[in-house]
Order: sequence, then C-alpha cells, then structure tokens
Amino acid sequence: MYLPIIAEQYGFKLSMDDFGTGYSNLQRLINCDFDQIKLDRMFFINIESDQRKLVGLQAATTLVHGTGSNCLAEGIETEQHLQIALDNGVDFLQGYYLGRPQGFEQTLTLLRQFQKENKQKKLAER
Repeated sequence: MYLPIIAEQYGFKLSMDDFGTGYSNLQRLINCDFDQIKLDRMFFINIESDQRKLVGLQAATTLVHGTGSNCLAEGIETEQHLQIALDNGVDFLQGYYLGRPQGFEQTLTLLRQFQKENKQKKLAER
C-alpha cells in the first residue's frame, strides 16, 4: 500500500475507524501501518454483563498495541465503560460520557480555554 508512505511524507497520521466491523478487519490491521485504531462502539454495548465482549476488547487492544498503533475506543457512554476501557489498555477514549459532539465555534472555544489553562499551569510550575 502506498498510502502510508504518502501520509508520512506529508505529515499525516493514519487511523482505522470502526475496527471489529465491516471492512475494518484483521487483514487491514496487519497489512497497513496505522498510527491509531479506533475500536467500534459494539465492543462496549452490554460489556458489563457479557464476558465475551470483555474478552473481545482485551484481544483487540492486544492486537492493536502489537502492531505498534494507539488504541482509541468509541462508545464510552458510562463511567463503567470508562473504567473498563482504562483497565484494559485503551489509550484514547470517545463517547457521550466524555462529551457530546460540538460545532466548530464550540470546539474553538474549548481549545482556546485548554490552551489558556495549560499556559497558566506551565507558568505556575516555574
């Protein structure tokens, strides 16, 4: 595949979305050098009561990290989902429990607030 080479030349990162469903399968995971793999939300539906889902999540995070990629989980909708993801090696999280989708202006406001707080924190550390 030439896409990873082109992406690297231009400073882009590659992510696979919805791993565990459809075209985001094991063959693609192994044959392409992704920077990040985004686990489909189906891993977290009823994970609290379905041991097979937990085993699937554990296997998926092991596979993802084994390829040298970061692991992002989507579908984090409860505190329990958050804890399960963190306990099982997920690197990045996405879902309604952490925040609702936002428009461009809301996102800019949030980023500016983060930058301001981060700058103040660095000044306080000096």
